[in-house]
Amino acid sequence: MIYFIQASSGPVKIGFTKDENTLQVRLRTLQIANADLLVVIRTTEGNAVDDEPWMHAQFERIRGEWFRFDPLMLTIETPLSHLWGVLRDFGYQECENIFREKTAQQRVVARRAQRKYRRKTRQMRRKVA
Repeated sequence: MIYFIQASSGPVKIGFTKDENTLQVRLRTLQIANADLLVVIRTTEGNAVDDEPWMHAQFERIRGEWFRFDPLMLTIETPLSHLWGVLRDFGYQECENIFREKTAQQRVVARRAQRKYRRKTRQMRRKVA
């Protein structure tokens, strides 16, 4: 889950955590080192690899994972957020099977393209020779 934690002075930390329990631990840890009161202003589905960096790129960075507050932070969704809904609704294993099938189909298409390329390359060499 992607979280937005705002300090009372304005800056917002955008980060990733596994679940609500881990988020509360993270909030307490951040609060220890911060004089301002910290509040979770929003959470949304997402992952650390694709979605968190995408969120970071949308806002003005102050330093590290702290950004200037923008009202868009309260509503923005990642481009892949609908996939996380599918994952939650159908379950991880079912989605993994779907993605594997797609990957297998993509491999088949890539192999066909490679064969076609090799054939054309051979034909061109024969014409040149």
